[in-house]
Amino acid sequence: MDQGNKEKCAVIQDLLPIYADNELSTAGAKMVEGHLAECQSCQEELEAYKKQLFDQKEFVLDDDKKHFAPFIWLPRKSLALAMALIIFIGAGGLSWAYKVGKNTALSDPNYRRAFKEDLFTPVHQTKKVGPYEITIERMLMDAAQTVVFYEIEPKLQEGERLELNISDQDGRVYEPMSGFSYSGKEYVLELEPVSPKASELTLGIQLEGTPATGEFKVAVEPTEVQASTSEWWPGIKREASPVRFDLEHVVLGLTKNQVNMRAFWPLDEDIRGVGFGLFPPIGPKIREDGSVSSASSVFYNVRPGLTMLPWHAELLDTDNRRKAELEQLGLKTDSVSGGLTASFSFQPLPETTSEVQFTLPNTYLYRYVNEQEKQEITVDIKDGQEQALDTVLTGHGKQIKLTAIERERSALTLQFKMEGKANASTPNYLPEFVVLKPMGSEMQGRRLEFNSESAIGKVMLFADEGPITIRLKSIGKQLDLEHEFTLPVPSTNF
Repeated sequence: MDQGNKEKCAVIQDLLPIYADNELSTAGAKMVEGHLAECQSCQEELEAYKKQLFDQKEFVLDDDKKHFAPFIWLPRKSLALAMALIIFIGAGGLSWAYKVGKNTALSDPNYRRAFKEDLFTPVHQTKKVGPYEITIERMLMDAAQTVVFYEIEPKLQEGERLELNISDQDGRVYEPMSGFSYSGKEYVLELEPVSPKASELTLGIQLEGTPATGEFKVAVEPTEVQASTSEWWPGIKREASPVRFDLEHVVLGLTKNQVNMRAFWPLDEDIRGVGFGLFPPIGPKIREDGSVSSASSVFYNVRPGLTMLPWHAELLDTDNRRKAELEQLGLKTDSVSGGLTASFSFQPLPETTSEVQFTLPNTYLYRYVNEQEKQEITVDIKDGQEQALDTVLTGHGKQIKLTAIERERSALTLQFKMEGKANASTPNYLPEFVVLKPMGSEMQGRRLEFNSESAIGKVMLFADEGPITIRLKSIGKQLDLEHEFTLPVPSTNF
């Protein structure tokens, strides 16, 4: 497969979850269907999406035959939250599910250290749920998450789903995060970490629409495993006026590492939000009276091998000189304070360490472009066409020259050039483009690329057929921020 076809497949695979759920626009659906008619690989991936397990759909990854099924544990009180998260993941693509795997769960590098140190909790229980035998083989509990490994015999019939909930002896209910399978044989469920006080977990499974249920009682001792991982609250604060950054929480787990940071700035209706690297900005919506009107969240996913400073965060084990690869960036606004929480998730480190170094990517504060400046351009471009552009948009005194646009069905690639000389390092500002939709709504750009040496950037947008209005919504100015955080790892947590 040549590079051009690979890029087409990458775009289509990002859209398949939305297409499979009938949430894609008419033009977007036509683009997907046209590609599927010519691509066997993407057809197979779509078929895997349509196979249902538990409450959501499975997703297949051709490279390692690992399937992915997000949020398949749905306690009824959490259904609305889970559905909201599914929407955000659909918009952000499936890149974060591209974990390296072999033929079985235990050979996955993400569980290598736990296997080596014999930190699994054996379960080996089988329950009959309707016509199915469900076997929970083992569990893994660390400070980052709890993982359940199980098998189903025979395979679920098409259209049948299972509901699963999990709680401990004190009634605490643990929320799901993700799930996947290896070749449709071994299943893995990941959920939030259990309390160190948990002594027994109850896993309840029901075949949807039937009275068939199964209940597993598992004695657990989380502190033994969690003591081999690290979780702490550094409380480090950095200022980059007008934004304050608080590095609040760090987890070095057996299966993943996570760094959680909060950003605060004055509640100002002119501030769009904060953007990390090339990821689009996010921030709370501000009412005219200066209060926060709503909160939102979004997840951006990074495929293996694509992390690169200064555009992505980095986590370095300074003892062993090993880097943990960034897998996902989660962003969430706070409707009370107007702040922003950024969660950087990395692959696990293969060994313990006494110190890690966390490095933020270039970070930008975005401000809305005012109405007095030239914000918009309207183009009418057909599928398969490419048009040269010679239009300059301005925002906060910065000039951005639009040089070309091309269309493949509903996917638009807009090329632009920043004003000034090319910079061998990084730009001190970045643009945010959106497509204006009927009734005044907007669609944010999906992907931003930038070549620092040529000062040429590209952004991917989506639009239906007909004239398209593209707006320069905001300009992000790079913050003068100290990016590196040296973090001594505490020797014990319990």
